[in-house]
Order: sequence, then structure tokens, then C-alpha cells
Amino acid sequence: GEGSQLFGSGKVFAVGNCAASIPGLDPLPKNSFPAEEMAAHVARNIRRLEKSQPLKAFYWPWLASVSATSLGPRDGVLVMNNRLAGSGFVALRGRLVNWVKEFIRWSKVDEC
Repeated sequence: GEGSQLFGSGKVFAVGNCAASIPGLDPLPKNSFPAEEMAAHVARNIRRLEKSQPLKAFYWPWLASVSATSLGPRDGVLVMNNRLAGSGFVALRGRLVNWVKEFIRWSKVDEC
């Protein structure tokens, strides 16, 4: 932001919960999705540094705040847009949530 300075000449990056405050994006949900996106974004910015290109700011879409929770083998709840405590809305309930959660996990593990 205005008046801020880059630490380590802009060659030090923080991702996940240790990036406590990102101006314009606060608050981010405290789950793995923002951390994964931040890590991928940092990797792209490191490549940009290597090519002497300007860094790009991190972007987090408002609807990307998803939390899928299993409530046993046949039940679950999926909450979206839950950036603040007590915010968000229930998008899905029941057995299908477990399938969605497994699909998300599978797609994330498959990225590695």
C-alpha cells in the first residue's frame, strides 16, 4: 500500500496464514485454499522476477471462500463466501457434500 516498503528488495514472499493482512483482500478465509493459491501466485511472480518483469498483485475472488465439512459418512455441509466469522451461506447439505469434498481433495492432490 501507500507508504509501505518491500522487504528484502521484494524477493521475500509470505503465503498462507503468515500473510496476516493483504490490503483490499482482508479478511481471507483461514483454510488451505487461499494458501494454495498464494503459493502458485508466488511461483509465477518468482518466474516474473527472473525475467525482470513486474510482479502481479494477488487476487482472491469473493466466491472462492468455500468450506466443505463431512458430518459422518452420509452427511455434510458446504458453506460458501465465509470470509468473516458467521458469514457465508449454506450452498449444499447431505451426502453429496462428501462427494464434493472428495472431488476437491482429489483435484488438489492431482495438481501436485
